[in-house]
Amino acid sequence: MQIVKYIDRTPIGYEKISVTEVAVVRLDATLRAASRAAFLTVEDVSIRYRVDGGDPDQNDGHVVIAGNNLWLNEPHAIDDLRMIAVGVAVTAIVIVTYYF
Repeated sequence: MQIVKYIDRTPIGYEKISVTEVAVVRLDATLRAASRAAFLTVEDVSIRYRVDGGDPDQNDGHVVIAGNNLWLNEPHAIDDLRMIAVGVAVTAIVIVTYYF
């Protein structure tokens, strides 16, 4: 039996972010402040992330493998999300839909 989780939220924004291996990236300040949930799709290159306010690096943080998704259902996690691409001379594209 497959479990499907339904989120009763209204989409309020969309963003396409380039995440490199050089600098830690955060979500758009205005959208993250207004959001109660966010759905992220990681394309092309894997990323590492942290939601505790600390910065990830090449060897630290949770990994999202390219082609996978991440749900954030807590406003503090959305506000504190920090991402970096995994690899050398790479850029990950992260697609984000924000929900209220």
